[in-house]
Amino acid sequence: QTLVELNRVADAATHALKNLMLAEDALKLAEQLREANHLDEALRLGEKGLKLGGYKAALGSWLAPIEEAQGRTKQAIEAWRATFREAPSLEIWQTLQRLSGKGWNRVKPELLTVLKQGWNKQPLAEILLHEQEWDAALQVADQETYDYRLIALVADALIPHRPEWVIRASIKQFDGLVAKTQSKYYVHAAEWLRRVKAAYTQLKQPD
Repeated sequence: QTLVELNRVADAATHALKNLMLAEDALKLAEQLREANHLDEALRLGEKGLKLGGYKAALGSWLAPIEEAQGRTKQAIEAWRATFREAPSLEIWQTLQRLSGKGWNRVKPELLTVLKQGWNKQPLAEILLHEQEWDAALQVADQETYDYRLIALVADALIPHRPEWVIRASIKQFDGLVAKTQSKYYVHAAEWLRRVKAAYTQLKQPD
């Protein structure tokens, strides 16, 4: 950073490429280089940073839009993939799908593996619903017994598609809340009954 401040940009980039060990440090210096209007060096350092140790999601999410704006689609994909591995989301999934074009089928299996291995199943559920993989989404919800937010997300989406499952899952959640015999849970229990009613209406059994 000192070399950049002294306007010795080439020396700073060369030193960083040889000596930096962490992606976080590469991001800090790349941001400084960009602010100093040395975009080529910033991109080169950012790309190098994706191969270093440390947390890469912040670097990838910073680098990817810049790469895309420069027409460097391949590099943008790599940056978004690095981000997705550490911080998967539906938004990044859709971005990678758009950028990959015909190559999407080569990228998709890796992303699904990342989602299935991650501890947070919310992005997996959101993406399965986006892909209209209804049965896979409800299986995720069934496995995440205590994640009521995830179950609610899936149940709301599946009322038109899997109403029988919505009824079973919602009654299970309702029974668990009522069994606590604490009035603070009743408003949430009522929300599960709302889902049951909507699912029965979908089945043309409103009574």
